[in-house]
Amino acid sequence: MGGRKRKKVVKKVKKTIPKIFVCPNCGGKSLTISINKDEEKGGRVAIIKCGRCNISDTIEVANIEDIVDAYGKFIDRYYGVVKKENVEKS
Repeated sequence: MGGRKRKKVVKKVKKTIPKIFVCPNCGGKSLTISINKDEEKGGRVAIIKCGRCNISDTIEVANIEDIVDAYGKFIDRYYGVVKKENVEKS
């Protein structure tokens, strides 16, 4: 006689924010970002460093922004992307 059918348990994997990012300069996955409080200005500063090609930068971030937002700002600054705000087409 056949055994009892069991339900398969499907585990959901929780997505997490990455800790190490891809460097736009060397292409390696070696870019680390740490966010610290800036004592002089009273805000927060993200320190971005690549362990492979030694590129580094500091970017000011708002209190609600996270490491991923700092990475996005760094990529925009690296490639020279300029945001155009309130531009109306005629």
